[in-house]
Amino acid sequence: MASPTVVGEVDQHDNSTQLPPLVLSTFVKSFEFLSTKDDIQVQLRALLDHDVPPQFPPSIPEAVRTFFSSVASPTEILSSKLVSRVEGTDVIKGGYNFVHILNLDIGQSHPLFPFVLRFPIDPDFISRSQTRTAVGCMLYCQRHTELNIPTPVVYAYNCTYGSEFIAMEYLDGDTLSHVWLDIPEEDRQNVINQIVEIMRSMRTKANFRVIGGISPDGSACPLVDGMDGGVGMGLVESFGLYDTGPYESVREYVQAVFDRQFHYLDQILHKSTLLAHEAKFKEEMMSCLRVSTPEEIFERVKSKRDGFRAHPYDCEHPFVLRHGDLHGRNVIVSHSSPRCILGIIDWDFGGSHVLPFADDYFE
Repeated sequence: MASPTVVGEVDQHDNSTQLPPLVLSTFVKSFEFLSTKDDIQVQLRALLDHDVPPQFPPSIPEAVRTFFSSVASPTEILSSKLVSRVEGTDVIKGGYNFVHILNLDIGQSHPLFPFVLRFPIDPDFISRSQTRTAVGCMLYCQRHTELNIPTPVVYAYNCTYGSEFIAMEYLDGDTLSHVWLDIPEEDRQNVINQIVEIMRSMRTKANFRVIGGISPDGSACPLVDGMDGGVGMGLVESFGLYDTGPYESVREYVQAVFDRQFHYLDQILHKSTLLAHEAKFKEEMMSCLRVSTPEEIFERVKSKRDGFRAHPYDCEHPFVLRHGDLHGRNVIVSHSSPRCILGIIDWDFGGSHVLPFADDYFE
């Protein structure tokens, strides 16, 4: 049986919350590989939440607090004599991060303290807002208990380029995708019901003033959008040629989508700034395009961008909480029946977004 899919049953507003026909709707889908990553820091323009939670929850031992207060990078954590790998675990290499399951030795009077350490595989490949947003979304869910969205407790983090990491709670469970085919039908339905309630909560119980990521302090940061984008997009974004958010309206967001596609293609086709990425770019384009040439794609992007600038439009929908990468590998469930969701992980692409662009399916 295939992995579970929940479509269209999140809330009763699904049929009435579609955006009006976007001039870029089919275009964005066709050229999704060109979406960029937001990897430069901008001045904060709006607050999503004014609560600033303590960095360490009060329930953890003082020795744990002391240790995490003394480290500022993943290298310091991994090289500490107090830290060891949990027996039987290997380093997990995800799409963007390494994940280690570790034990912290806090003295003979305490058992080993398990925790998860994740940090970027390549800090130049991820958005500068990616770690910040992952931490911020988890803290937001923990501050707002009315959402009833379980996330790992964050013990420590660093969002500084080159030293980024998150040290967080180890959830002793299974990834949903790993056990889905082996659990009874009753447990499957129970888990689906829990996922539906989480998605309903994100859509109906959280409201924001801007489209953007969420920083650990609750303020808005650039939206991490389309991280599976073209090679060299992060470099183009660092040139400051277009708005990386947060966005106060759907119009601003749509304009930014056009702008980042335009400037990326312009830089790689017409400028000399991305020569180091040219071969990889051609490889990506050949795998994605069957009829059009890169130059023809650029002209279509330019035409759509100019058309939107000449006749911009907006639409009125609430800005709600989204995860951005909601699937079975990012859901941790309990080992035994009844299977309960212990935590939703990997909020790197989360934040606030216009309702029709929020999470609307699960796989």
